[in-house]
Amino acid sequence: MLLSKKIPRIAGWLGLVAAAIGFTILVGWLTGRDLLAFVRMEPRPVRANAAVCLLSVGLALWNHARGGPRWFVYGCAALTLSLCGLTLAEYAFETDLRIDELFARDPTVPHPGRMRPPSCAALILIATALLCATGRPGRNRRFLVLWLSTLVVALSLASIFLQLFSTATAGQLAQTLRFGSHLAFGLLLIGLGLLALRTDGLFLGRLLAPTPSGVLARRLFFGVAVAPALLSLILAVALRTRLVGLVDGVGLFTVALIISGISIALLSLDAATDLDDSREQAERTRLHLTARLQEQAAQLQDTVGTRTRELREVNVSLRAAAEEQRRAQERLESANQRLQLAAQTAALGVWEWDAQTDRSSWDAGMIEIYGLAKTGFHGTHAEWGSRLHPADAEGALRAVALVRAGADSFEHTFRIIRPDGAVRTLYSRAIVQRDASGQLLRCIGTERDITAEREANQHLLELNERFKLALRSSHFGVWETDLATGHLHWDDRMLEIYGLNRADFDGTRTTWKQLIHPEDRLPALLKTERAFNDQDSFHDNEFRIIRPDGTVRHIEAHGQLLRDAAGKPLRLVGLNRDISLERKTEAALHLVEERWQLALEGNNDGVWDWDIATGHFFYDTRYSVMLGFALGELPAHYAGHFRLMHPDDREEFETENQAHLDGHRPFFQHEHRMQSKSGDWVWILDRAKVVSRAPDGRALRMVGTHTDITARKHLEQRLREAEELSQQVGQLAQIGGWELKLTSGELTFTEGARRIHDLAGAEQPTLDQALAFFPIEARETLKAALYSRTPAAPAFDFELPFMSAKGRALWVRVIGRAEFRESRAVALRGALQDITSRHDSEGARRELEGQLFQAQKMETLGTLAGGIAHDFNNLLTGIIGYHELAADTIPEDHPARACLNEARGASMRARDLVEQILTFSRQSAGEEHEAVDLTLVLKEAGRFLRATLAANVIIETDIPDDAGRGLANTTQIYQVVLNLGSNAAHAMRPNGGTLRISLRTADVGADRPGALSSAAPGRYLRLDVSDTGHGMNEATLRRIFDPFFTTKNSREGTGLGLAVVHGIIRAHRGVIDVESTPGVGTTFSIYLPVAEQTAAPAPGDQVRAPAGQGQVVYVVDDEELVGRFIKLALVGIGYEVQAFASAESCLETFNQPDSRCDLLLTDQTMPGQQGTELAAVMQVRLPNLPIIIMSGYFSKVPTQSLGELRNAHLLAKPFTTDELAHALNRAWQLATIQPDGGA
Repeated sequence: MLLSKKIPRIAGWLGLVAAAIGFTILVGWLTGRDLLAFVRMEPRPVRANAAVCLLSVGLALWNHARGGPRWFVYGCAALTLSLCGLTLAEYAFETDLRIDELFARDPTVPHPGRMRPPSCAALILIATALLCATGRPGRNRRFLVLWLSTLVVALSLASIFLQLFSTATAGQLAQTLRFGSHLAFGLLLIGLGLLALRTDGLFLGRLLAPTPSGVLARRLFFGVAVAPALLSLILAVALRTRLVGLVDGVGLFTVALIISGISIALLSLDAATDLDDSREQAERTRLHLTARLQEQAAQLQDTVGTRTRELREVNVSLRAAAEEQRRAQERLESANQRLQLAAQTAALGVWEWDAQTDRSSWDAGMIEIYGLAKTGFHGTHAEWGSRLHPADAEGALRAVALVRAGADSFEHTFRIIRPDGAVRTLYSRAIVQRDASGQLLRCIGTERDITAEREANQHLLELNERFKLALRSSHFGVWETDLATGHLHWDDRMLEIYGLNRADFDGTRTTWKQLIHPEDRLPALLKTERAFNDQDSFHDNEFRIIRPDGTVRHIEAHGQLLRDAAGKPLRLVGLNRDISLERKTEAALHLVEERWQLALEGNNDGVWDWDIATGHFFYDTRYSVMLGFALGELPAHYAGHFRLMHPDDREEFETENQAHLDGHRPFFQHEHRMQSKSGDWVWILDRAKVVSRAPDGRALRMVGTHTDITARKHLEQRLREAEELSQQVGQLAQIGGWELKLTSGELTFTEGARRIHDLAGAEQPTLDQALAFFPIEARETLKAALYSRTPAAPAFDFELPFMSAKGRALWVRVIGRAEFRESRAVALRGALQDITSRHDSEGARRELEGQLFQAQKMETLGTLAGGIAHDFNNLLTGIIGYHELAADTIPEDHPARACLNEARGASMRARDLVEQILTFSRQSAGEEHEAVDLTLVLKEAGRFLRATLAANVIIETDIPDDAGRGLANTTQIYQVVLNLGSNAAHAMRPNGGTLRISLRTADVGADRPGALSSAAPGRYLRLDVSDTGHGMNEATLRRIFDPFFTTKNSREGTGLGLAVVHGIIRAHRGVIDVESTPGVGTTFSIYLPVAEQTAAPAPGDQVRAPAGQGQVVYVVDDEELVGRFIKLALVGIGYEVQAFASAESCLETFNQPDSRCDLLLTDQTMPGQQGTELAAVMQVRLPNLPIIIMSGYFSKVPTQSLGELRNAHLLAKPFTTDELAHALNRAWQLATIQPDGGA
């Protein structure tokens, strides 16, 4: 941590030192003195403008490292870029802007000269890196700063070393890259400072990490960057001081570099081992955590089951409460119907006005009052206004405006003009409903036609008429009894009340008595008789009658006994009124009142009454018991009631209460806590309404109820906690619930199910919408499962593909169980779980198993081909060898000579065929890239494709012999051509087509487009493989190089062919491009780097291997044919040979005291001991013994065993006599030059 803080400070000091160098150089130019001449390696000093640039970038780095303002860095970088850009412009346009005269001490003296282009380029790189480091942080900017800084450091070091190694005859490269030593040293300091700016970046962050990877990075950095630089510096000093010569210095440099490389490799191997150990420990930790998570998931599943059962119990109780509420609603609707009947009986019209829509609705009574047809009113305010009498319209509209303005009630009398022209006087009364903010919602009221009453008042002066009108308007019937005759006289209203016609009433008292209800007959007659005896001649009576149609009516009777002057009764006159409607209304109101009381008792509510003016607060017994007090223990004033309230609830309570008191809300409702006598807090639902107001609108009296909702609050809290737990469990398990009611088709999703479907909000889809998320086949499977449940098979469990609303492709597990009533499924409940990860893992496992099987099959085929090639190579070794031995014994002009040459040519072609088999098995070559004649590789690949592809595929080649050599690996290029040819043939099935293979050179410029943009400019070999197949669209082209992507079925391809091709070409530092047109064909273009041209030795220049000098060679080969050939060949060129058929027989001779062996030539694959094992045993006694391992199948030669041998060489079968002689001579010479066995 301390080092990571100090390194950025060091970066600032490095910049300051570089700035000091630039400043010193600039002062020298201004004063005419070379202040740094004593440390300069070149003859001329650094240019003045280069010194200005070095000063600018050094100060910019110092400013950035200490956190200075950005504008300073931008200004310094801009100055540097401007000076370097102008200098490069002078070179480009061959002009002289004489910029350096600004820094000359004497303008008459020739200017110091321009900066050289390499100096400009290095300064531009530094300025660009500073701009990137100062700008907005980002990974791309850090990456660019790292590489720009590295490039500047490399250029600076190169310049310094070139000057250290410089000679009078320095090459063009040294003259071009070299610039001033002061400038190079300054740029080196700034480049190192930029690398040290961020200890958490791509370079220092990983280099300074205290982890095994950091240790490995530091060791590799030292071996790659530091050690070579230090060794080069030491070599330069040694050469300049002439301590060593150039050859000796290079040799010592090489030995030191190898030793340091091996040391770093061993140290890095330790760090890599630590990394492997850390990775294994992390894997064990991951497996342990996975087991823990699975255990916790099982516990969560048990918890979910328990909470689900609890939720079901709560659901049952909620349904019971809902059923009770429904019954109460039905009772309320019944009471409303009776009230409507009472309104009809009272000839009232009921209306409702919606203030939001400004539309009204009238009942049949209103339609009748206004004299309209049933469909004659359309509910508009204007239509109602058109019915108003002109004289009353303004007052009626003003009363409506008062309601809009905030009045709490509406009461008005006005006249209307009916469609028939009649003028009616109406009395209208309504209640006003408003929302919580006081906004008018609606008015509900009644209207009554009081035209008759108005007319009665107008004709009050005419007594008789007024009396009749009064009786008519009050619905009284007039009767009179003549006591002398006993005759009764009834007017029409009396007959109407009693349900009689004029002809049906005979006027006798007996008829009247018969109409009285039997239960009320005696009391009614007694009250009438009492009127004769009382001094008060007025009497009132009430009884029931039974009309001829059987209906019972309630009658209110008022009578007066008229006497003569002597006090003798003359007649009894009076009034009767049908009060059945009033009695029914009273009974209904009484019933409503009784039900209200029962509801209060059933709900356990307490009642309170608040006299607002005096503050007196009345409460009933239930109110006291609810809080644990006895009646009378609570204070009888509002302040005491308010003090019992929880402090946190008082402010909101006061706000809600005041809003209702001010008339902004039609009623008051609030939930708050009140303190009981025991000190516990009881949750109260407080509902109230102002029942009395002053004329100015002030509230005078307020009545309300208290309901104990503590249990409900606790239940709501438990429900919230259970719901939160359910949601958290659902998110962890990626599961959601669903319910389908089969009777109604209603589908309900939980939050987890909506989350899996990617549904917004509380959206609940229909069943068809939910099934649409599944493919057709899965949809049919799920639909069949939903509607085919039986008591014997109530559940189902499927894993199905699924597409969410946002287009996410998933796999889900659908679980369901049916609920039955009387053996009939009525509902389905289940869960939906996202199992995409598990399903993808299983699919990937199956795919990897298939790939493993394919790899094993190819490995088996390669092993078989290699084994065949090995045996065949042994035979070819004997054939070729004996051909050459026979040819050496026959004169050139002998007739058999030509036959032997043909036979030898056939044998060499057979050797090439074996090489092709080994190439096919991918066993014959390593990964090295060398100069390869691609002409031969492509022609051989063309012949192989011709032998393997269908006959309807025409192969055309355009491969010139002088195309040049490419830097490539023969086997891998061979594999690339075979893969592309196989794909082309597949694209042209079944009708065939033309496969073209061409090779030519191509120049890639700087303005290269498309895929070539990643290639460095230069000369390439372009290999084109094209076909006339079905082609590919853009979507396929974008994915053809993805691993495991294939357009073939699973039995024809794994999707790795083009991915392997792409990887091989990239490993060759080449580029692959593809062009395709659907229906036309496809062309793959491969660009490979051109190898440097080297003159191949002419056939006549081949040097024949020197003869042996009597060295004893042990030849070990289990093939006697090969052993005899080798013995004859070597004896013929001066070697002494002992041939053995096994390693055991060789060791038996070798272990004899007088045995001698100068070289060992052994086959690798033999019964018993292998060749490398035999060589290791023999080198125990003779450490410097040269070893030559022969094999026709080098993949079977263990690399580790070969590396443990000293002075070991490989010789591939089959070989010629000349190749054998060269191999022996080379092994002997190396053993002689390096007696310690170093190879």
